[in-house]
Amino acid sequence: MRGFLLEGVDGSGKTTLKDELIAEIKLLNPTMRIKYFHNGVYPSSDEALDAYLKQLEEAKNYDAVIWDRAHLSSYVYGAIFHADIPTHQKYQFVDARFAETTVLIHCKPPYMDAKANWMSRPHAELLDDKNHHRAVYDMFDYACQESVLKRISYDYTQINAGVVKAIAAIV
Repeated sequence: MRGFLLEGVDGSGKTTLKDELIAEIKLLNPTMRIKYFHNGVYPSSDEALDAYLKQLEEAKNYDAVIWDRAHLSSYVYGAIFHADIPTHQKYQFVDARFAETTVLIHCKPPYMDAKANWMSRPHAELLDDKNHHRAVYDMFDYACQESVLKRISYDYTQINAGVVKAIAAIV
């Protein structure tokens, strides 16, 4: 199994990249079994980490797996929603488990583009406060740098389809 973990603030292009990756992977190999996990808010960071460990076990049954948010989001958003940051030891354990099979794709367009994209949406996402949006955008830099996962930065305002093809070819 090869995994792709898409992380970034609301409006950073994660879902669009997911759609493009799935289409490209299917084009390269129509019989490939692909699983997609979209994680939202969990009651606590520890419950979220347990859920991600279960997802990693389920992922073994697929050729390619795409996560739209996982443990890095729990770290970043946990402080805002729960005043709850996962225990460092458990967080590192989950990070190491992801690192065995998964590439981190930090979706990071320029902040004003991410903010405009987020504000243009008719539905609420994880955030509903402009001040929190900027703080989360900045916190993802720290969380992604601290992760042991191999990392690719993705900026939907600059990247062309050639990069999506290259990422999909990793499978």
